[in-house]
Amino acid sequence: MRLFVVHDDAGTIYQAVRCPSDAPAPALQTAPGLQFSEVDPPEGFREDADLREFVNNHRAENMARPRGSVVRLTTPEDQ
Repeated sequence: MRLFVVHDDAGTIYQAVRCPSDAPAPALQTAPGLQFSEVDPPEGFREDADLREFVNNHRAENMARPRGSVVRLTTPEDQ
C-alpha cells in the first residue's frame, strides 16, 4: 500500500489518500501553499485504517527526502 498526504510547510495534514503498491500515484490538485507527497505509513497502519483519524492525529515531517514520514500528534493516553 502507498500513502499520500496533502500538507502544508508546517506538516499539518489536510487530506490522505491510499492506493495499492502497484498502482500509479494518484493525481491531486492542491490549493496554493499545500503540497502533495508520498509518506511512509506509520507502524501498524492497515489498509482499512480510518483516514479521518489518521489526518486528525498525525503530521508530516522529513519531507525533503524522496518519501516523507508521519508522526502521531498525541498518544492514546492523552485522549
